[in-house]
Amino acid sequence: MFSLRSFSNNILSFRYDCLDRKVLEAMLKQILIHLLLALAFLHSECYIIYIG
Repeated sequence: MFSLRSFSNNILSFRYDCLDRKVLEAMLKQILIHLLLALAFLHSECYIIYIG
């Protein structure tokens, strides 16, 4: 499904490293969950709000 070097710093390069150019649904779900948790932390603990 994906090569060992596919653990990159961004989703786009990870997608290109995958052999079939697809990100697995379960992996994408985990990425999005962690992204939303990080945004929730920035909003509730650091009072950072992006309004741009």
